[in-house]
Amino acid sequence: MIVEKEFNSDIESLNDIQDFISQTAKNCNIPENIILRLNICTDEIVSNIIKFSEARTLSLKFVSGDDGRSFCSISYIDNGKPFNPVTEAKELDTSVPLEDREEGGMGVFIVKKMTKSVTYERDGNLNIFTISI
Repeated sequence: MIVEKEFNSDIESLNDIQDFISQTAKNCNIPENIILRLNICTDEIVSNIIKFSEARTLSLKFVSGDDGRSFCSISYIDNGKPFNPVTEAKELDTSVPLEDREEGGMGVFIVKKMTKSVTYERDGNLNIFTISI
């Protein structure tokens, strides 16, 4: 199953984006624990796109296997500034105490830990960041 939807790239769209993820995942029979992980990752990714990319639009492409359990991926596609979070985001040093850490890197760290894979590509003027769970 493939479902795509476009949103404005603003904080007011975050609830609509979360609702889209949850409802689409439920329609694909994806288990609740996976839906929770998708929503946490989506919150981190979309918040960063809204805050930093200067994108005007954000599209989501949701892909899952027929049974909803064999695979699931979401591509976050925005027309903002080029940024590859896979290679350009700060690496989080978990050996440093929390109060001594520099700001940044936690969101990408969380997304990488909660997914099977993350990929980034730049296609024309679009950032395409894809997670697979």
